Amino acid sequence: MRVNIQFSVDLEDVPDHISRALDDAGCVVDGLNSVPIISTAKEMIGNNNFVDSIKIISDYREILLDLDHRLDDCMRIMIGYQQVIANPEQTIEATSHGDHAPMASPEEAMRLHHSHEKQSEHPSGHINPKDLTDQLRRKIASVATEVKGFADDAGGFE
Repeated sequence: MRVNIQFSVDLEDVPDHISRALDDAGCVVDGLNSVPIISTAKEMIGNNNFVDSIKIISDYREILLDLDHRLDDCMRIMIGYQQVIANPEQTIEATSHGDHAPMASPEEAMRLHHSHEKQSEHPSGHINPKDLTDQLRRKIASVATEVKGFADDAGGFE
């Protein structure tokens, strides 16, 4: 059974957490590469050992599913993080009303990233880092809640 967990981190630590999650996914990939699944399954089939070949293929598919979940988690975190960085004002407005901003697609997140790169500073001429950090923390919590809601609506991750 898969469950959702939630925790908070400082905004500036989000990329490090994503990086560690990607490292974990990389370990899964390394493990997959060390298992000769195809040759082992073919050998079992050649020996009429269909039960064990089905089991090894099924186990391999479960590992792939785990990898897919890990990469999806990383992608969703990155999308939320990008949204917060690209639109801090929208984040403040949405979280102050208890609303949840809709999740952007990866393409929308990239568009937001590029539009943010063109903005050199806040329209007022300065940014209070503490206020921005607090606002971004609230947005990240909001995104995490929304992701959990998606999972709950879908009956959880299995």
